Amino acid sequence: MENNDEKKQKMLLCTFATNLNYISSLNYIKRTFSPKAITLYKLNVNEEDEQLLLVYAVNKSVDFKNMIKGTIRIHKKKNTNTLFTINALNSLIAKENQNVVDLNYEIDWTKYTNKIILFDRSESKLNIKDIIFVNKLYFDQRLNSK
Repeated sequence: MENNDEKKQKMLLCTFATNLNYISSLNYIKRTFSPKAITLYKLNVNEEDEQLLLVYAVNKSVDFKNMIKGTIRIHKKKNTNTLFTINALNSLIAKENQNVVDLNYEIDWTKYTNKIILFDRSESKLNIKDIIFVNKLYFDQRLNSK
């Protein structure tokens, strides 16, 4: 079990995958980052456009941006299972608070239970999508001793 200091040294990443490539993405993530676990979610979109989210914690020192395509840094509200980016959070606050980004503004997270909140920079648009928990995969972290 991780203590608070170890948790502070971690960041949460989300890799977007499809049914066709998620196994190779899982294997790459496991090999490259050695996470303790990967949580799989399904975006609740139409069947032709089904996307999976692979969510996992890595050390903050990892430069992931050029390592795996379709990966972003996210945050999670555990009690509502809400995933979000900081840009999306700021946009959500502005949307709910008459276009004012007030860092003291209280979000009613229950409205966003089992959702991912993203900000699309290209369209300057807030996207809020349902997510469905699929599975949590745990990996053995023991080192082989010789």
